[in-house]
Amino acid sequence: MRRPQSQPGPGLAPNAILQRASELTLQVRSDGYTTVQSDDRIGECGPHTLSILDAFSRPITFHAALESLQGRVHGPQEWIDLTTAIVHLYESGALVDVSRAAPPLKSSRRGFASAAIHIKMLNDRARTESYLAAIAEVVKSGDVVVDMGTGTGVLAVAAARAGARHVYAIEASSIGWSARAVFEANGLADRITLVPGWSTEVTLPERGDVLVSEIIGNEPLEERVLEATSDAIKRHLNPGARLIPHAVRVYCLPVEVPESVIGEHKFTADVQGNWQEWYGIDFGPLYQASTHTAPYLFLVRPFRTREWRRLGEPGLVLDMDLDQGVPRIEGEAEVIVSASGTLNGVLMYFELTLGPSVELSLHPDRVTESCSWHSPVWLLKSPLRVETGQRLSLAYSYLGSRVPSRVQVERVAD
Repeated sequence: MRRPQSQPGPGLAPNAILQRASELTLQVRSDGYTTVQSDDRIGECGPHTLSILDAFSRPITFHAALESLQGRVHGPQEWIDLTTAIVHLYESGALVDVSRAAPPLKSSRRGFASAAIHIKMLNDRARTESYLAAIAEVVKSGDVVVDMGTGTGVLAVAAARAGARHVYAIEASSIGWSARAVFEANGLADRITLVPGWSTEVTLPERGDVLVSEIIGNEPLEERVLEATSDAIKRHLNPGARLIPHAVRVYCLPVEVPESVIGEHKFTADVQGNWQEWYGIDFGPLYQASTHTAPYLFLVRPFRTREWRRLGEPGLVLDMDLDQGVPRIEGEAEVIVSASGTLNGVLMYFELTLGPSVELSLHPDRVTESCSWHSPVWLLKSPLRVETGQRLSLAYSYLGSRVPSRVQVERVAD
């Protein structure tokens, strides 16, 4: 079948390179039509929407995408509908033109392309300067560096300035195109190559001598750093490549979480009593439902926990090098109760070995108020009354990124 000549719509250049926006909300109707929301813009397209979005998962020109999609249409009108849908997705913000200026950063707090996330990380001087110090120690003149999850490109720039012959900056979200502009603005476009996509899916033109990965989550393994590092070692790195960070240690700290803090995250008897007094409505069922949720997890800025009562020393539940590639982790520590009280929560924090002499700790007493990470807190379903000298077992398990990590507390029998 001879296809009709297809041209992009107004405002879309014929050779524009488009990529799917990093954060989209889709609603697929039973008639095959799909509503797509990107930030505050909404578009509606026909039955080929999901195929189109898949075709633009990586940067591709309008015409190249049409070539890849042509097998899905069976007539001139369907072909016209397909091209029109691409234009509509572009106009609604679901497809972003990355061939010219960097796309604007999102104001939303969600997604790795949002401005708020990167502002917070760049304002975290302890975090960023520790990585910069480690890069200065580890990267040698002539090295090839792989920067996994480059974000704004700050670590890629540091690697180039440390003497790397070339840096491959991998980034799946649209923030990568802003990073490319940063490389150009700092005169490093010839030594840093942006590689759009997920590190587990892209192919690099050469192997690296150093892997830099700032994909450590609040719960340090939640952003798949183990899985991504294992894949990078196999496909992107030379034997004996150096890693930044190289090792992670996870600690669990038994604490007495203040009731006022618990009431900010979970239905409690006190707060539901207040609501009944204020509004004359019985909210008891909400409290009853919440008592069956265990363990209950919430996040808190580490420095805000300094005044919480600590019932023992931190227990080291995980100490591993990131090149071990173990997808399932189980660790346990025994701690001695140092203060009598009601144990109702476990605070988790981690430490990273970034370089030979560079360590970064999220211990509540060592972080600054600008720390961009949050600490997970697990609330116990049934608080434990503990006395000085008793022993507790703190167990931690990570069974893969699709399964929530778990923390368990038990008394150790004498």
